[in-house]
Amino acid sequence: MEYNGCRSGTIPTAELLPIRPSGCWGWTAVAEALSKTAAELDQRELARSLYCRQCGYNLRGLRLGGQCPECGLEVWQTVLSAVDPAASRLPRLHDPRGVGDAIVWLMTCLLLATLLMLARPVALRVDDILALSGPAALSLLTPTWLMVIAGFVTLLGLWSVWKLAPARREDSLVAVRGGLRLLTIGLLAMGALAAVAGLLIPAARSAPGWERLLMQAVGHVLTVGGLIVTMLGLRRVLRVIGERSREYRTARAGRQRARDMIAAAIGLGVGELLRLLGLALELMVLRTFGTVVMWISTLMLVIGLIYLLVNAIWICRSLRRPPPTLQELLEAEAQAEDAGPDEPDAPGEENQPPRSD
Repeated sequence: MEYNGCRSGTIPTAELLPIRPSGCWGWTAVAEALSKTAAELDQRELARSLYCRQCGYNLRGLRLGGQCPECGLEVWQTVLSAVDPAASRLPRLHDPRGVGDAIVWLMTCLLLATLLMLARPVALRVDDILALSGPAALSLLTPTWLMVIAGFVTLLGLWSVWKLAPARREDSLVAVRGGLRLLTIGLLAMGALAAVAGLLIPAARSAPGWERLLMQAVGHVLTVGGLIVTMLGLRRVLRVIGERSREYRTARAGRQRARDMIAAAIGLGVGELLRLLGLALELMVLRTFGTVVMWISTLMLVIGLIYLLVNAIWICRSLRRPPPTLQELLEAEAQAEDAGPDEPDAPGEENQPPRSD
């Protein structure tokens, strides 16, 4: 049985709630969270500040079955847009703020390291296409030690792996242990190869043509392999931690998939190999085709990493400020009811400020 009445102004009864999710805010999770009848909920009042999602009016004190006095939007719709039952059902993280910071730090390191690694190759390709040389060459602005810095920045991402490592066997992050292993291997491979490449580039310039091309091909393949392993690990990590963010779960266009990043990395490696093969065989067509593939894959990779950073910010924001549960929105009223009426103040003391001893 399904229920798609997300625009309805009434609170769904138990009979109308679905067996599987199909509503715009996940009615199944809401059904599992509700412990009272719909009639009782209709009369309950919001005990915490909750602002109307249409006009921003503070709905505190209004009934769940009522309407916003400013714009007329049903209070229940605002509650549904604020509460995230799917995330509240997940196991608690031991350090949610630390996990969110680790995800953002990891994606920042990957994006910055990738830009530094691509800076010199892209500058060399631009010089080759535009026939730039001398002081006008862009490659002069991208020294070889940028690769060493890129390797160091990549290794800094290992802090995130350490932060995400489960501290106890019962920790909910145990599910990402396999992904963290892949992340560690990929980051170590990328960081070490980038640093070594930056140190060996000056020596490789004096090597014979075939040997230089072979060194470039091997280094490029190994670096791309490290990136693929990193993305495989990141895919497992985001699959578990990303469920705690409604933005990440429900996003379509703004959510970056790891397999697309893997495809871009493979395209980057294939394009560079084709370009090097065209140089070795002196085939201009093959060289041009490889260059085009490399440019497209590079653009896809950079854009994908930017999207991944945005996704990480979504997850971090949800972990730092998790959405309230329905129980939290009503518990203040329930506590007041359980405590009973307050004792009346003494005559003449209703508005007296507290005395300072």
